Amino acid sequence: MKNKLFVSLLILILQMPYLAPGVAYAQEPAATSSAEFAIPTVSSLVAAVTALFKKPEPPETPVTIRHLSKKEFRSDEDALFFLENAEERQKLETTVTDPKGNPIDLPVQLSQIGTNITMTVEPPKDFIPGTYTVTVKESDGPTVAKTEFVWGVLAINTHKSIYLPNETAEIAIAVLDDNGAMVCDADVELRIKSPNASTASSEAVLSTKNGKIIINEECQIKAVTVKPDYETSYVVGGVGTYAMNLTATTKNGTHSITDKFQVWESVPFDVERTTATRIYPPESYPVNFTITANQDFVGTIVETVPHKFTIGPAQSGTSYDLAQSATGSASPKEVLGASTTGISMPFNGPYPITQGFGALVTDAGLLGKYLTYGLAGHDGLDFGLPIGTEIKATGDGEVILADEKGDYGITMVIQHPWGRSYYGHLSKMVVEQGKKVTRGEVIALSGNTGESTGPHLHFGIKPVSNDTQNGYYGKVDPLPFLTALSTPLPVLIGQVLSASDSGAQNTPQGQQMKILTAFDQPQEVPDGEPDTKQLSWDVSLKKGETIALGYTYKAPLISPYLYTLGPLKFIKNCHAELVSASPTSDPEILKQVQDDKACQNNEVFAEQREWQIAADVVVSGTTVANAEYNSANGSNIVFVSDTTGYVFYVDSGHPCNYRKTTDGGITWGSTVAVDSQTDCMRVQVWYDRWTPGDTGNSIHIVTADDSAADDNLWYNRLDTATDTLLVAANAVQSISQDKDNTFAFADKTNIHTITKGTDGDLYVGVHDVTSTTELSFIKKCTATCNTGTNWTDAGTNPLDEASGDMVLLVPLASANIMALRLDNSTNDIQSKVYNDSAGTWDAGWTTIDADVPNNGQYDPLMSAVVNPSNYEIYLAYTADNDTLVTADHDIRTAIYNGSSWTAKTDALIDSNDGTGSNMGLTGVKIGLDTNTNDLYVLYTARSNILNAATTNVYLRKSTNLMTNWGSRSQVNTSAAADFYSPFFTPISNERLYAVWGDYDAAVRDIFGETAVDLVPKEFLLRHGKNFNGSGVRQPYTF
Repeated sequence: MKNKLFVSLLILILQMPYLAPGVAYAQEPAATSSAEFAIPTVSSLVAAVTALFKKPEPPETPVTIRHLSKKEFRSDEDALFFLENAEERQKLETTVTDPKGNPIDLPVQLSQIGTNITMTVEPPKDFIPGTYTVTVKESDGPTVAKTEFVWGVLAINTHKSIYLPNETAEIAIAVLDDNGAMVCDADVELRIKSPNASTASSEAVLSTKNGKIIINEECQIKAVTVKPDYETSYVVGGVGTYAMNLTATTKNGTHSITDKFQVWESVPFDVERTTATRIYPPESYPVNFTITANQDFVGTIVETVPHKFTIGPAQSGTSYDLAQSATGSASPKEVLGASTTGISMPFNGPYPITQGFGALVTDAGLLGKYLTYGLAGHDGLDFGLPIGTEIKATGDGEVILADEKGDYGITMVIQHPWGRSYYGHLSKMVVEQGKKVTRGEVIALSGNTGESTGPHLHFGIKPVSNDTQNGYYGKVDPLPFLTALSTPLPVLIGQVLSASDSGAQNTPQGQQMKILTAFDQPQEVPDGEPDTKQLSWDVSLKKGETIALGYTYKAPLISPYLYTLGPLKFIKNCHAELVSASPTSDPEILKQVQDDKACQNNEVFAEQREWQIAADVVVSGTTVANAEYNSANGSNIVFVSDTTGYVFYVDSGHPCNYRKTTDGGITWGSTVAVDSQTDCMRVQVWYDRWTPGDTGNSIHIVTADDSAADDNLWYNRLDTATDTLLVAANAVQSISQDKDNTFAFADKTNIHTITKGTDGDLYVGVHDVTSTTELSFIKKCTATCNTGTNWTDAGTNPLDEASGDMVLLVPLASANIMALRLDNSTNDIQSKVYNDSAGTWDAGWTTIDADVPNNGQYDPLMSAVVNPSNYEIYLAYTADNDTLVTADHDIRTAIYNGSSWTAKTDALIDSNDGTGSNMGLTGVKIGLDTNTNDLYVLYTARSNILNAATTNVYLRKSTNLMTNWGSRSQVNTSAAADFYSPFFTPISNERLYAVWGDYDAAVRDIFGETAVDLVPKEFLLRHGKNFNGSGVRQPYTF
């Protein structure tokens, strides 16, 4: 058969004209000369046949990224990944982007084993918490792999880093979503395993479900406080390391981290730290220490803080003596306490570190052993060495142990003048116990003996002068003291690697790892750009004495962000020569410390944990116009999705602008003008989807100006799908040119309104209280609304020109419109319906409430939303707040069912909202959760009716259509001020966002905060399944 096939192919080839490459014929070719026609040779025939049967080249195997241990990391953990099939791609480039999508410069270590590369991303000292993305691409080529991981979305603090037996640990917890925003309704579970706990069932389980973790009111209130969002307590038992596993489930999924704390039989210094776990950056926060000395001490106590912080004196206790930058480090000689310039590497070659000192493990078996032995974490460095690699003495000394020692297998220990070095998991010992060895002498061969997950060397050191209660029985991290040979030391796993995953790094025997020269080593902090400050107190303590120390700090206006403080260190006779200085609100850095050798040499004690701080959201921070220019009964805040929103406002130069967020209000983009006239007075908006049944993407914008020449209303439109305006900001068209208005800049005057009917028609209205003719009006537009003449009167004008009257328009079924009016002359709240098909208004006004005395300065005074499912109108309005003296203020509510109004329960009764009893009401808005029909009232109110500076922004919720109201929560995270003019997202199924202003002349800021982070129905499915925020189907967590 094969022969027949070959003959057939040969005949076919002989019959074919031998064509030049690339020639093709659309028809039969013309006759050619013999010179143009080449007879095929045997060699060419063979080549042709060979090409026919040649096996095609296999496609290049794509590079993939997988996670070696987990996808979620603490703020101090390295993120670890494994690049498969990357051997021939020597020019790979990596990019790390933060939760906002911005590329960031982070140290990345890569080491290769055969066709695979291990990549480690090191966290910075302070960073944005949330979901990060790692992208790997070929230089000048396409992306070859991409993955995500989560950094720092959970924070946990214990008020002491070291406890004594039977003490109570106070534990503070913060939960953030994938964008780094605070979450106050998470299901939180903390499992604590004591050193004596033998099984999972013997763990302590503390959770929000069993009531042992409390969600404090401060989380929702977000006041300036040191009280944590979530807190719990735990009574410790005996001495050892206590492992913590913290898990939080939010609407975006479940996150989990591991951590630990120590219990010692005794401590030289008992240190209790009190400060916030979650902060609001514009404010200053206190840090207080209560320290009891259990031994005499003369020296310096040192605290480390981020260099970005502004440091100030203590609110209580003793303030620091000195603030200084810190960039240097101590020499090996000074830490080890011996005459040495460092210890040499225990092998030749750049083999990678596969497990760092102090690392926590997630493997249950290894974790159990750590707890049994009382280890705080990994007590050495693991290097990925193939079996049989020569191990060398790290310094001169005597072998004091050469034996098989349990979990570390064949182990050798050398006594040096400066301390001991340890070598574990060996395969063979070359020297015997008692032999004196010299630095660099071969002492053993590496192996895989004992409790090992693959071939490697475990290496540890213990200085002569050591702290046996440091959680590692006196051992210290060897990495700073190793003298590198010829190449930088690659690092595969900086902090965490579970035993179940570590096999991925096992090196095949005889195959060495190499560090890829295409990647840079971690960058050092440049001289002159320190990343931390050090605060120091010079103290003299007697045994049994207790002192209080403290300081205050103010974080930069960056949010969300994660910072760490500490650890607090006790240094004998450190900084004794430095001149003391009195601290100020932002103390001068007195001395640039390049090499803090004296301090490191005399450290006698340190906290065992750093304190984690999460910075909460700060809004625009822009200077805006007076409050009167930024007040209305409608809304100026639109969220088109859970993450994308727009805020409209009048800026200080009096243009009308907007700013956009794409991360749920965590950060806001640059200013964009919608009406660039410099006499813009107010801006009001209506989003298509606030109208029942509308699926449009446009935000309709109406502005007013107060120029004597052209007091008009002006229209523009923003397409949120493309962020394009209907007309340029400098070309907006007047829609009331036919009116002779003289709008005034004052409280409760000329406040306009906009809405959209179910037929797509737009309506605007305004009360002009300064005219003597009929200039209040309601207009409508059916098409091409950027043309002023297309706006015509909506029937006969139903409004008058009474001073202080206010109007609000909302859509009804059948394309009808309702006008809500505050009649200031009679103190009535009224309504009137426009019949679109007839083009007429009701003959008279319907009175909703006939007794609503209201304030002449603060507005808005009424707010309404329409339920898109049934056209019900929900109304909230102020009453009896005409004076800010008598505590009789109300927030009243009502429902319109399509034909009549029904009064509902007040959310504030006689200045009492169930928490405060002397409230001074200055504004109200209402919002609807369309998932559940829950209603929320947002209001600004003074906690002391007589003091404007005591105003906060509050929220109350009703789950039964305003029949009852839940307890209030506080929305603003900044300190109380003269806040007013609140705005609220009227309708949403994902996020109700609040905006308000501090219009003090020295401030003039707009602030904002997510008041309620809603859970859309599409996130929940039946039959025990759900989707996370990224649309990934996953098992439901019970």
